[in-house]
Amino acid sequence: MTEVPVKKDQERTVTDRRNINSIRFAIIIDNCGEAKIEEDGTRKLNEQAKALHEVLEGSGFCVLYLNNLSSATIDNFLRAFKNDVDHSQLSMFALIFLSKGMTPQLYDANNTVVPFEKIFQYFYDDQSPLSEISKVFFFDIAYLDDENKSQPTLPDYPSNSLALAIAHNDPDFSFAVETLAQCFNQKSIQDIFATIQEMNGSKTKENGNIADKLIIDKLKNICLGDHLLLLRSLWYPIRTETVDVILKNKDEVMSIVRNERLARIATSVAGAVIGGSLTITGIALAPFTFGASIGVSVAGGAVGALASAGGIGAFIVSKVLANKRLKYAQEHIVFDQQLSLTINEVAKKHEKEVHANKYTSPYSQFAGFAAAGSAMGIADASRIGAGVAIATEGAVEGAALALRTGGRVAGMVLAGVSLAVTVPLDVGFIAYHSYNIHKSNKDKSGRADNNKVIKWLISQAEEMLKGMCIKIDAKKHEITGGQIAFCNGIEYGYKIHIPLAPANSFITVHTIFSGPIALPEGYTLVSAMYDIKLPVGIKESATITLDHCVDVNDVSIAKDLCFATATLDIMNRVLPFSPVSNEGVFWPGETSGSITRKESCFLCILYKGPLELMKYTALVQQLQENFDITFFKNLKPHLKFSQQRLSIDSDYLYQFRFATVPDGDEQAVKLSNCRDIIETKGWTVTPIGEIPQTIEKKEIDTLELQPKVWKLQNEIFPTIHFHTGYNDEMDPPEEHPLVIDGIVPDKPILLKRPRRMH
Repeated sequence: MTEVPVKKDQERTVTDRRNINSIRFAIIIDNCGEAKIEEDGTRKLNEQAKALHEVLEGSGFCVLYLNNLSSATIDNFLRAFKNDVDHSQLSMFALIFLSKGMTPQLYDANNTVVPFEKIFQYFYDDQSPLSEISKVFFFDIAYLDDENKSQPTLPDYPSNSLALAIAHNDPDFSFAVETLAQCFNQKSIQDIFATIQEMNGSKTKENGNIADKLIIDKLKNICLGDHLLLLRSLWYPIRTETVDVILKNKDEVMSIVRNERLARIATSVAGAVIGGSLTITGIALAPFTFGASIGVSVAGGAVGALASAGGIGAFIVSKVLANKRLKYAQEHIVFDQQLSLTINEVAKKHEKEVHANKYTSPYSQFAGFAAAGSAMGIADASRIGAGVAIATEGAVEGAALALRTGGRVAGMVLAGVSLAVTVPLDVGFIAYHSYNIHKSNKDKSGRADNNKVIKWLISQAEEMLKGMCIKIDAKKHEITGGQIAFCNGIEYGYKIHIPLAPANSFITVHTIFSGPIALPEGYTLVSAMYDIKLPVGIKESATITLDHCVDVNDVSIAKDLCFATATLDIMNRVLPFSPVSNEGVFWPGETSGSITRKESCFLCILYKGPLELMKYTALVQQLQENFDITFFKNLKPHLKFSQQRLSIDSDYLYQFRFATVPDGDEQAVKLSNCRDIIETKGWTVTPIGEIPQTIEKKEIDTLELQPKVWKLQNEIFPTIHFHTGYNDEMDPPEEHPLVIDGIVPDKPILLKRPRRMH
């Protein structure tokens, strides 16, 4: 093997050969490490797990730490990684598996052996971009059987990979993990593996098929926005299954509550207190923050005092774990919780980075993505504290609201934030809350209130489905004095007026761009979507005004617009919008409409009239000599979403409509004039990347219907990029018109010379 020299200050390794924003991704599956529970409910990992996490994160890796996974969960997770992640964005991958069991084999959280082949099978596809990047696999196995001292044998290595499985009989300390953490940036991975084998008394052998020495230096420039993008692409299929397992198992949960509560479940409930941790079932779950606090947007916590012997918490635990279906559901939800907490922790760091103006990637559409709605403040998030009493129906129903609002709701102190994702309730907690609904209704049989409990369970699934939407903004408007309340969200396309509002209440509005939604046939979405939570029990209807992007030039066009609301479709796991009949007002000459509502709603505006009356925006953003032109509907929320990028010197807006085309042709932005280098009057305009021939109107119109928006990678809206150069000897003009066919702009689209060059 030839060692590749690496300078101390070198930011990239020989195999890390992609652009500066490529992602190094590391997964740590810890089925071995113990965690200390602090008084505030946080869990503190052992020092070795902490050291591994720190060295990987310090080397520029996006690190996903997962604790106590079952074999089925590991399978689901790696399948999602194989099928739902865009591997072309990765520059390096590492999988570290820490295991403890009786024999020198991999074990899951249920003490079931996990064959190495089950891990490697997801990395054998030589047609995947994943095959082209360096991969490191490290398996540390602590075994308890002193009689069996054999070393594990690995199957064939995936291409471009290094792998080591080392077994030892010390369950409390691993010399292999310590060596890996201490030498990670000091030696090549091959040399580290050889050192570990020598220390273990094992025969040194080749540990993979990477010819050059792999030395992993620290990356100075990382893109947390891209890390969020990667983690969300993993999260989406996992959350989809979470919704499924909750809905599929609602009857199993109800059977625990309904059939058993007359026995032990009725004891030890009076004065029940929910603790501050997140462990309810005995399957380990906690925000692993290595001692640091993290904001958690979750309607629940651990059963503190209740988890003692004879308490309702321990009783529910035993029932959940004794039921095979519920045990699997719980294991999956716990995995979802851990992944969600990791995303939220990265989102918190990213928000700080964005607000500190340290973000340097000019082409990441997600620079402000996780910080959407920062008025609610990820940085201000707080844990659900110990001592929160939950004994009333109002508080139970408030739990659903807690998933997306925050603040003080129904007497509960809840984590309040606009986080990247919501954290799901676990099975035990759902069962516990279901019992409280029964108890509050004082229905000993459980028959009369079954329908109410099922509705509550479905509402949890609906909240999680809404949590899968891509948010543009989230705001909580406080009503302090009562009486007239006016919520001004003009920059995000809405206004809300309540004539008689309860004092000290809140109106929460989530402005949504995309999600698992469906539209009725023949309709086009012409507004943003809004998840609006109104105060309970308002005496007079609220007037909700939303912006749209249709030129309402006469009364007949106004009739083609309508408001629409959405509720959960259980069978298809989507939020289908349905037109609201004979409600709502749209005025000629205005680009807004109003509707009255007394209850919370998921609301938008739909249109079924002539499509040539829809208005769009071309946003020209300039960073020194680079220009981006982004195309989207002429909506303020979409403009805000597109502008959530830093390091932009200036931007210019051009409104346009699509030109009329012959029957059978598609309306489109035609870019044939922009695909080649343009040299004229001292200007040189060079396309960056491949510019398509056209951007069809329907592509822009249906972007919101794509739930996996983050799979579009760096850009949600269709965008073209240019670099400009200038020959000062030819005295180039200050502006250069860009000819784009197929659209009718309100003024010529211009590229302007940077001011610093004037």
